[in-house]
Amino acid sequence: MSDETSVQVAIGIKIFPTSLNRTAILRLRGPPAQVTHVAFGAPRPGPLQIVFPLALVYTGVNLPASLAGVADAEISIDLIQLRTWIDRFVEEEEAG
Repeated sequence: MSDETSVQVAIGIKIFPTSLNRTAILRLRGPPAQVTHVAFGAPRPGPLQIVFPLALVYTGVNLPASLAGVADAEISIDLIQLRTWIDRFVEEEEAG
């Protein structure tokens, strides 16, 4: 994330080609940059999520007044569902 962008929260998925292990990376704007790695490659029971408060999307700028009451509401990304989607995509690419 550069200072020239308005991105406050970035989520990336790193896929290791030999093992197909996956790591979810949550990066938050601000010094120092915060990076959280969550391994989710191997099948395992859920829930398995990346969670962060809505207010992080507005880091460095004013939270819109209409969101003032929900600033602490959590945004949650289901990594098991995401892993399933990635597995289907990888299988299609390999069958290609």
